[in-house]
Amino acid sequence: MIDKGAATVFARDDSSTRSTGLGSRPNTWTMSTCFACKRGTVWRGAQIMFPQANPFPMGHSAMPSNAAELYEEARSVAVVSRRAGAALGRAALESLLGEVRPQFTGRLDDRIAALQPEVSLGLWQILSVLRHTGNKALHGSDISDGLVTVVMDDDGSTLGLLLGAINDLVEELVARPAQAVELFALLPEGGLPTPSARPVCLRWSLQRSVWTRSPRPSRQRRPRRKVEMGAEGVSAG
Repeated sequence: MIDKGAATVFARDDSSTRSTGLGSRPNTWTMSTCFACKRGTVWRGAQIMFPQANPFPMGHSAMPSNAAELYEEARSVAVVSRRAGAALGRAALESLLGEVRPQFTGRLDDRIAALQPEVSLGLWQILSVLRHTGNKALHGSDISDGLVTVVMDDDGSTLGLLLGAINDLVEELVARPAQAVELFALLPEGGLPTPSARPVCLRWSLQRSVWTRSPRPSRQRRPRRKVEMGAEGVSAG
């Protein structure tokens, strides 16, 4: 037992050689107990083995419960398996769309396609990547492609981006609309906007990558031709 000041350390070396400090040998397993929280930490050399730090984003607080459970499972297992994290992330996305957009039917790629007018182009693209990566992760590395290799082999930042897109989707489809309704209800009666009598149409903005509403242009009436009746017949002016 070694007293390191802030923690009590119990050390054992895989090579049967006792160590007198943390991280002195790469194969040394040590356990420290924090005097403040009384919790233990297991080390292998200088690397923390338990509890493992999780770099992946926490689930959105407004995420429906079924999707949130799958998302938290994906986030937890992604620390040790990128493949399992991607597959569960896909399952969380499918569950989320089933709850917030039940009118979207068919396969997941069909439902993501139907989602395109409601979200930004960048978010829609990342969700498509998550679906593809999750599908490939379920079938093993023999049919993996370059995109899957990037997700599986980097430091986890790409998978973190894919999982974070689920939170962004919750923000756009659930949290932000709910906040808008609450804030709009606080408007005084005189502060309500006057509804336009002109019909509106949806236009796709290439710069903003979103659908925008704009008044439908009014049609100009063509001037009527003047018809006169003369003695010799009908003449048009």
